Parts: sequence; structure tokens; C-alpha cells
Amino acid sequence: TGINADISTTDPNIKGHVAFLYSKESKGEKYALTLDIDTFIPHRLNLVKEYKDNSLAFSMEGEHLSLDGERSMTNVKVRDLVYFDGIEKNFIKNIYIYDDNTDKERATTINSDIISADIIGNFDFSSIHEGILDIVRTHLPSLKVAKGKENRNNFLYRIEMKDSKLLTKVLDLPFTINGRSIISGSCLDSRNTFDLDAQINDIDLGSTHLQAINLKGTSDKEKLDLDANILKPSATKDKESAGNDMIINLHSSASRDSINSFIDWSSLSDKTGKGDIDFGLSLLRDEKDKLNFDARIAPSSFILDGEEWHIEPGSITGNSERFIVDNLKMYSNGQSLEIDGTAGKFIDDSLEITLKDLE
Repeated sequence: TGINADISTTDPNIKGHVAFLYSKESKGEKYALTLDIDTFIPHRLNLVKEYKDNSLAFSMEGEHLSLDGERSMTNVKVRDLVYFDGIEKNFIKNIYIYDDNTDKERATTINSDIISADIIGNFDFSSIHEGILDIVRTHLPSLKVAKGKENRNNFLYRIEMKDSKLLTKVLDLPFTINGRSIISGSCLDSRNTFDLDAQINDIDLGSTHLQAINLKGTSDKEKLDLDANILKPSATKDKESAGNDMIINLHSSASRDSINSFIDWSSLSDKTGKGDIDFGLSLLRDEKDKLNFDARIAPSSFILDGEEWHIEPGSITGNSERFIVDNLKMYSNGQSLEIDGTAGKFIDDSLEITLKDLE
């Protein structure tokens, strides 16, 4: 038994040909789809909320074999994709997507001109975000993140980004990755563990250019650790000849409703451009189940406009209705900024800010 459908359209907003085939075979149900799209303009078909003068053209062949309620195999080929953003045309020659969910371990592979990826293990794309939320629930339980779909993901992954310019345009991302970048790791959500190792190169973030971002992260039932190193080149018009001018290092850990972070930075060309900040945050629920926080800063220092500033130990405690600032002070060569007091909705609340000889 089967169903065969063949449709063509000459509408100026969606012009092309669609062929669909469904057949029931001895080994399962088979679905086949072929698309030859000459013109596809999403905003004229009210498929996007924001007006954008863009269009797509591509050819696609897809096949899905469903063996039973859980096992399946999918194969998709996209050829000659052209994306016009209203200014210039962007081309992708080939995109291949293969998903095999017929064995004990699922395997998904993506190959294209701009990105390739391999994911192997047991995973459900619809619940991967729950794995991220489970890590938050484990290490910051006071946030009381609502439980969603049950999460049974257990997989390895490797993603290679070759050029994200097209993805940035299509998805309206705030960044563009121009250089070959690799993200890899594992996600073992049954034990709330994960590993992340990322090397991202040649990034444009708004008007800021970064030479590289290195990320390493690990999580288990006891602790979440995240380390980041950022290389920012010197400000030159020629990105190829720009050297790494600023190095920024960040270490952050979370465990049992506490977050501790340390950030330091230094400039290779300007020895006065450096500093470090050490701070922590604790969360807890009071007897009325209201979320409270206790933020503390350790002795720290940084250089600003050639002057060294020091930060004395201080704290900010409270909740969404009221917080108390205790001895938050920065000073440098006779200049100082001090903040003390209480900010809230009560008439007696008072926050005092003292400035001394600030230039």
C-alpha cells in the first residue's frame, strides 16, 4: 500500500516542485520527499514575524524509514542552496544529514560546506535542553528550576564550524565565526555529568573582534567547573597582521548553591592594562521560601587609565525586594568610591554613596 503525491506551484513567493511518496513495506513504513524550490520568500508568506527582504532556492531529497515506534533511519541531501539576504547571495553546494536510530546507539552525522557534526549515543533532540537545566538543578537547587521532560541523554559529540556567516544571517545571531572552530565533548545526563572542549577562532561579536576563545567545562554530581581564555587582538584595520593584545582568563565553579569566580586580564603591548577580580555568590531560601543571595567580593585590583585601583572586601546581601551593601569600596591614590546601606521599598531604607576626589 502507498500514497504518491506530486505538486507544482508557480506562485512568485514560492515557486517549485514537490513530490511525496509513502509506502508500507515488510520492514517498516517509508516516507520519501523531493523538493526543487526555485524561489521561496518567507516574509511574503507570513512565515516570519520580522520583515526581511530575503529568499531561498535549493533542491532536496529526503527519505525516512520507520521500523517501529522508536527505531528509524533518515537520510537528507540538500544541493545548491542559495540564500539572498537582500544585499548579496550566499551559496552552499551540499548538505548531507544522516540519522540512524536502528541500533542500541543512535548516530547522527551532518556534512556541509559550513559545518560538520557527529553525535553518537542515546539522545533525544527534544530533551537536550533538559540536560542543561538538570545541571542547574543539581548545583543551584535554590533556583527551583521547574522539571520538564524526562532526560535520558547519554552521548558523545563533535562539531566543526568552518564558516558561520550564513548561519548568522539566517538565524540572526549576534556573532560570526570566521575561522575553523571545533566543539567536542560528552553528555551523560543519567549522572548529571558533561564535558566540553571548544576552540573557537576568528570571531566578530558586534564591533569587537576576538582572535580566539578557548572553553573547557566539566560537571558531575558534586561540582560544575568552567574555564575560558579569550585572546583579543590589537586594534588594527588588517586582522591578519593584528597581534594578540589582550588575554582574558575566567574560572568559575558552582556547587551546593554557591558560585565562585575569578577573572584576570592583561595586555601584551600595554603593561598597565591588567587586573583581577575575585567574587562569589551564594543562594538560599528563607522560611517564607523567598530566594535570597549573598554576593561577596575578595580583595582585588585593576589598572584604569594608568592608575591602579584596589577593591576592598565587601558584600551585597538580600533578595528581589531589599538588599544591603556592606563596605563596597574602591580606591586609588586618594580617590575613592564607597557604597554602604540598604536599598528597598521601606521608608527607612537608605543607600549612601560617597565619592572622594574622583577625576
